[in-house]
Amino acid sequence: MPISATGSNVFSSHRERRLGATERGWLFPVATPTPARAPRDSPLPMGGESGPASSRRSETGFTLIELMVVLVIVALASAAVVTALPSGAAGLRQEATAFAARAVAARNAAIVSGRPARVTADGAGYRVEERRGGRWLPWGGKAGRPVAWERDTRATAAVTVAFDSTGLSDPATLRLQRAGRAIAVQVSADGTVRVEE
Repeated sequence: MPISATGSNVFSSHRERRLGATERGWLFPVATPTPARAPRDSPLPMGGESGPASSRRSETGFTLIELMVVLVIVALASAAVVTALPSGAAGLRQEATAFAARAVAARNAAIVSGRPARVTADGAGYRVEERRGGRWLPWGGKAGRPVAWERDTRATAAVTVAFDSTGLSDPATLRLQRAGRAIAVQVSADGTVRVEE
């Protein structure tokens, strides 16, 4: 095999790569360029590498299966959120139940503390107060914050339900409406609170 003008040639065997051959049969060492190797942590292959390691490094992006898995997970999460949202009737019932629970808590607090308590509801929402020092004051802490009705929910009339220190109350009914549906929270004279549709 002849040596090219640049001093490098193509050899077919390992021995011929180490020793160059001339036409007369003289053998002498020839410096042949070795292919550059990519560092082990390099994402892209350099010349001279082949096989599964280099093909894995050359892959970029996502496979179709990976994209499908992500889409399925997103679809399941969306379905869970949609089913968790309350419908109009369920949301109205939840609001009525929350008001009833707050009224029961006010009744129990009146009995335990020996001070009258009341729940006042109007078109904007409701709040719980207790009688201290001759005045009606909001409950302390988080339970004393006013609660606003959800959007499109309204009370047909303002109602105040007051409980004395024995838990008794004047009978009262709170009616809530939303999207053509109505629900009532009834408080009887003995302080019992019920939600009725």
